[in-house]
Amino acid sequence: MALYNTQVVIGLTADSVAKKVYSFEVASRITKEQSAMLEVVNSYVREIIQSPSTLEADRAASKAIATCIDKLNETINALDAYIQNPTDINANNFQVKRKASYAAIAELLGIGKK
Repeated sequence: MALYNTQVVIGLTADSVAKKVYSFEVASRITKEQSAMLEVVNSYVREIIQSPSTLEADRAASKAIATCIDKLNETINALDAYIQNPTDINANNFQVKRKASYAAIAELLGIGKK
């Protein structure tokens, strides 16, 4: 659920920048906070993956979580690039990364499956 919440926060931050609700400085602070929180989660997930006592099913699930974290970090980096240089190319790159991270999280959480 934390991954989904991060996805939402990043998306709302991007939308708020686009609509000039948030300044670039506020948006940058939010992305840094989200990135720092993801790094904490990522360190625990990596420990689980590397532990010899982790069951294979848990290792597989942890790897899927790690993939989502990597994709969220790519999304955050793309938003940061847009914040630093608000061009159409950077906006489009952010949208590509945003969709990819959402797809990975949706797959992990079973969102949209019947």
